[in-house]
Amino acid sequence: MASPAFGRIVGDDPGWRELRWGGEQQRLALGIHDRAWRRAIDVLGIRAAVVLVAVIDGRCQDKASFVWNPSGFVVGCVKRAETGDLHLHRSVWGLERTLRWRDARWAYAVPRSGGEAVR
Repeated sequence: MASPAFGRIVGDDPGWRELRWGGEQQRLALGIHDRAWRRAIDVLGIRAAVVLVAVIDGRCQDKASFVWNPSGFVVGCVKRAETGDLHLHRSVWGLERTLRWRDARWAYAVPRSGGEAVR
């Protein structure tokens, strides 16, 4: 779901310690400000905050759902969490479904005569 860079940071079989460290590294790469990150951890907890970073990272890989302001996205999610309107699991499953569909679509592209897939 997240980018290959996030996957390289956390490794093949990460525990929560590696995911937390990877989330911190990836949030820096995405430009999520310290204040927004700390607030997300305070309100959501570290695990949900890391999942949120993975969702943002995954959305940044998809043109249709690209996040232009990751810090603003985090702040908005924190506000929704405070009112009980954040449904992070829906974001995870929706992004996973979107990326799986996109990957399947490219996997079945018809090759051109030069061997390149038609996109």
